[in-house]
Amino acid sequence: EQEARAKAEEAQRQNTLFKEASHWQQAQQIRAYVADVMRQAGMSQLPELKAWEAWALQVAAEKDPVPSRLADLVEFGVFP
Repeated sequence: EQEARAKAEEAQRQNTLFKEASHWQQAQQIRAYVADVMRQAGMSQLPELKAWEAWALQVAAEKDPVPSRLADLVEFGVFP
């Protein structure tokens, strides 16, 4: 029973890790995409483009699991 519980907990930890890694990758892709769009747009200061950039970067920030993972580590005293 204890061994089965330990295996289930490990499987859950791994699933969380895989999910976080996928979300991190998506956040990185969004940021790279936004940077490329903005680079190709050059000096364009169109309000619509700036609004899209801010929105897209906010989506990336919400998707990125790193800040919450670091907060968890700080909370548990693992990270200063």
